[in-house]
Amino acid sequence: MKISSWGKESKLEKYLELLLSWVGKIRLTGAQTEEALREQIQESLYILPYLPEASNLGIIRIIDVGTGGGLPGIVLAISRPDIMFTLLDSVRKKCMAVENMRKALELKNAMVVCARAEVYAADSAKNVRASFDVVTARAVAATPQLLEWLSPYPKKGGIIIAPKGPKYREEIASIKDKTLTKLKLSKPEIIRYGPDTRENYLLIWKKL
Repeated sequence: MKISSWGKESKLEKYLELLLSWVGKIRLTGAQTEEALREQIQESLYILPYLPEASNLGIIRIIDVGTGGGLPGIVLAISRPDIMFTLLDSVRKKCMAVENMRKALELKNAMVVCARAEVYAADSAKNVRASFDVVTARAVAATPQLLEWLSPYPKKGGIIIAPKGPKYREEIASIKDKTLTKLKLSKPEIIRYGPDTRENYLLIWKKL
């Protein structure tokens, strides 16, 4: 899906406008210009082919950990209204902004949760451990720490998807096989995406 195909009336375009309205108020993402924000939205769309298709097996659930300004969670929620999304962040101001945007976009398939990843996963009352089909996280932490935070969330057979730059090689080199075994995760599938001039990768782990 190309940026030019959004159309001025699309929800993705409206989401871009909402992100721009927060620039200078709260730092929701590292991007602070229209061009950079468009690029980040476009990059989020590359995750779409790896999301499960709708089936009669029940509701598909995805959690976006460290959602920040809703990237990639809101982009995916706009694109896949058949999936239920949890947008998780620990910073209250960011949660407030994301909830504001969720309401403005009328996203009935998304909810915002303000909590630390490890605390939310450990809250037995929430019953969220091993309950998600997909876990996403963008620009949250180095891969070893990221997997510690994310591994409690996917159900058996579910996946973790993390967009990374070229430094991913150094990060995964420090992860021992016994660590993946402890976290019940497969070795990552590594997929390069986007323009050839940039080194963008999706790292995908399966919960065993």
